[in-house]
Amino acid sequence: MEPTAPPRWRVVLPALVALLALAHWPLFAGRSVIFRDTWLWVIPARSLVRDALLSGRLPRWNPFVGLGFSVPSEPLYGLFYPPHLATTLPFADVAWGASLDAWLHLLLGALGCAALASRLGARSLGALVAGLAWSLSGPTQSTWSLGVLLYGSAWIPWCAVAAHDLSTAPPGAPWRRALLLAMLPLAMALLAGEPFLALFGALAGAAMALPSTPPRRWPRSLGAWALASAGALLLAAPTLAPMLAGAASSQRAAPLSRLVAEQMSMPPWRLLDLGVFGGVGLAWSLRIDPAVNALLDPAPLLESMYLGSAVVLLAALGLGRSRPRVALLSLALLGVALSLGRHTPVHGAWRLVALPFRYMRSPEKYLALSTVAVAALAGLGVDRLLRERRAALVATACAAGAYVALWASARAWMPMGLSRVIPQGAVFGVACAALLASAALLARRRPTAAAALVVAAVALDLGENARRFPRWGDWAVAGREPAMAAAVRSAGPRGLPPRLYRSDALERSRRSFGEAPGFLRETMRANTNGLYGVAELPGYDVGVPLETTALVERRRIDALRVLSVDAALMPTRAGAPPTGLQRLSEVAPGATLHRVLDTLPRSYVARESVELSLEEARAHLLDPEVVRGERVLLIGPSSGGIPASTGARAVPCRLVSAGDGERVVDCDAPDGGWAVFIEQWTRGWSATVDGRPGPAVRQANLVGLAVRLGPSARSQRVRVWITPPGERAGAWLGALSWGALCAGLWISWRARGRSEALHRPG
Repeated sequence: MEPTAPPRWRVVLPALVALLALAHWPLFAGRSVIFRDTWLWVIPARSLVRDALLSGRLPRWNPFVGLGFSVPSEPLYGLFYPPHLATTLPFADVAWGASLDAWLHLLLGALGCAALASRLGARSLGALVAGLAWSLSGPTQSTWSLGVLLYGSAWIPWCAVAAHDLSTAPPGAPWRRALLLAMLPLAMALLAGEPFLALFGALAGAAMALPSTPPRRWPRSLGAWALASAGALLLAAPTLAPMLAGAASSQRAAPLSRLVAEQMSMPPWRLLDLGVFGGVGLAWSLRIDPAVNALLDPAPLLESMYLGSAVVLLAALGLGRSRPRVALLSLALLGVALSLGRHTPVHGAWRLVALPFRYMRSPEKYLALSTVAVAALAGLGVDRLLRERRAALVATACAAGAYVALWASARAWMPMGLSRVIPQGAVFGVACAALLASAALLARRRPTAAAALVVAAVALDLGENARRFPRWGDWAVAGREPAMAAAVRSAGPRGLPPRLYRSDALERSRRSFGEAPGFLRETMRANTNGLYGVAELPGYDVGVPLETTALVERRRIDALRVLSVDAALMPTRAGAPPTGLQRLSEVAPGATLHRVLDTLPRSYVARESVELSLEEARAHLLDPEVVRGERVLLIGPSSGGIPASTGARAVPCRLVSAGDGERVVDCDAPDGGWAVFIEQWTRGWSATVDGRPGPAVRQANLVGLAVRLGPSARSQRVRVWITPPGERAGAWLGALSWGALCAGLWISWRARGRSEALHRPG
């Protein structure tokens, strides 16, 4: 193991805070990140959680996505993640609170990389560079707009630090204390809501646990890290238990197909982006050459993959034969190889071995591993740059030569779009190499100036990422209510969010008008409709069951009626609207809002029922009797043939109250029947009829639920409510685990204090 040179944190911490604040000054001027998933997912989710918490409860049901879904079953909400709570409750401007949360995670991850580099031997300057290299890199800055990826990525270096400390802790009380502390970063990554980023943290921890000890102790080190990981699972039980219990009724019910899982794979051409400023990503975003656009996915996950010319050069200097450095190099190469996804057989083989990753999409996420490893190596390379002048000058000269060769040959073998961008990045790389060479020459006589040059090279090198990403905006403008929101609400039932079907064909219409954010805002793209009290089908969330999405995608008006959809937003077309729709208004160029006629009530009495298997129900779901509400299809063992139609229609129930995952209605059923609720079917629904426990809630019409009613001459009051499966067990298990952890740490520190008092002189 390499000698450790503890950095001066009183210098490193303020420097990181100041540089990150300077790089993201619009945040402190009151602006917010309003782009991609931050706008489409994070802000609406935070708004829902904040409203629930301010009313004194945890949210159980989100009625604004699809037919609704269980919030505790969706880990991405991070209901029990302390940083989310700390930045959501105090600020009325949810968008600014979410942006502050993201910035704090940038600082958290930067400190983690600084700590990791220092554990492996970096001094103060190396720790500072490692933090900057991670936080200002292209992959990290790109995830700012993706929300949850940044939260999980920030804990990866801390998992590596915890595993290193656990492996090197002496036996006895220090080892037990290190074991308890090692549980925390992995538990926090799980509570943040992105389980795959937490798995990356576990992988980074294993990579650091092995080289920190002699080979004969590797089984003990891995066993200790596995024990810490098991403890982290218990600490994260409030998030994991509902997620696992609800997975069967969501899109996570089965592993993703390889075709779906490998969408957003990094094309081999983008390997240039890792060390060449701008690179393929910039050429793609400029749309200057169709040949370049064909090289990338239509919408890559990470807009920038630039790790930094200076950072890559410093990381190369940080390489060595020591086991920790080899482990970092291996982790970096593994992340790059897996991020290539469908372009190599590595990712497919990985999915066969690492079973949990069969449920993950977007292989570009694996670059989170490479970013941490390269940043730590860059921190280690700083000391070599300043101490070994000859090695530093040789490395910078080789790097400058490689960039000059790339500049000279780009036009000969690259598509036109790349040949315009890559030479500029090569010139930038030469400038970075020159700055680092100057720092190496000044290191002996002017160490302070050399240190300033190194920081300037890294900060200026990566500063462009902070300028381009994230994209700042004013939530007072971007978040204002679209005109169509009031029109949709007027078309819906009283007391419940109206349901809007937003045709995916609108995306083609939008492209004909360019990438105008105004079109997306005015047509309430994806989850943003929930901010204005409108539910959207099919919905933008992994928690939406496939049955609901498949039913909407049948593109039939009867499907909208069965789902109790109140309005439909569709591309404008000449002539009369389709049968079953009434045109309301044109809300944006090429987008027309319609009212859906003869839609089923949210709750009604169906006089007859038929038990069918899932396959049979899919075939008969749009039968006229089901669309009218005369008949309800109950999912179960098939009961035989389909009865003849009686011509009856649904009898609407009267809404008494609607709460968080609760509906109370009065239903008239003199001859008995079924109270049908067009709310998303999932495990955990319960019911009472006139205050008495009713029969089990049945899955009805594939997507809804039904409660049996007996004959009665008067109205019957039916109450249904959702108790997310796993919620109570997870809360109890988590409370006990956190209590045990706190007690263990308190006992450990008390014992440490007594031991130090006994050995103190006098």
